[in-house]
Amino acid sequence: MIPEESRRAAKPTDAELLDGALEALNEARSRAPGDYLLALAVALVVAAAGLLVAAAFATGAAQDLLLNLGVEVMGALLTVVVIDGLWQRRQAATSASLDAMRRKLEARRDRPMTDDERVAWGKLVDGYHAAVAGGSWIDRVRALPHYRSRLEALEVEANETLERFG
Repeated sequence: MIPEESRRAAKPTDAELLDGALEALNEARSRAPGDYLLALAVALVVAAAGLLVAAAFATGAAQDLLLNLGVEVMGALLTVVVIDGLWQRRQAATSASLDAMRRKLEARRDRPMTDDERVAWGKLVDGYHAAVAGGSWIDRVRALPHYRSRLEALEVEANETLERFG
């Protein structure tokens, strides 16, 4: 016979599943702007470095143009990363979407779940953790091209789960 604690650890309650989903959404909301800013910074650094390397191999007016463009891109990098105006716009869009989903999920808390719904919410939480898994910042940079699409897919899945079982 399995003790009660072991059964609880093996099968989370409805509230634990919803708490896990809410935690994943809140973490996604807080993490997305920083990851977006990192992706933008990496793209601008690569562009500036490419222009400056090309300038090293060019001569005359082409070299001046490439040097000026490289410096302009570095200026954009500093402006966007330090002042982060684009980040604020991106955060507002992401926050509104995740806030709406969180409100729907919290409203769902009062009703009991079916087994299919438990499986769906468990998959959502596991999917989120898989999307953000990665140890070092190098791993995070490597995963950036697919990170946004994985989070968008997670958001779509959460909305579909809410509509299907809500």
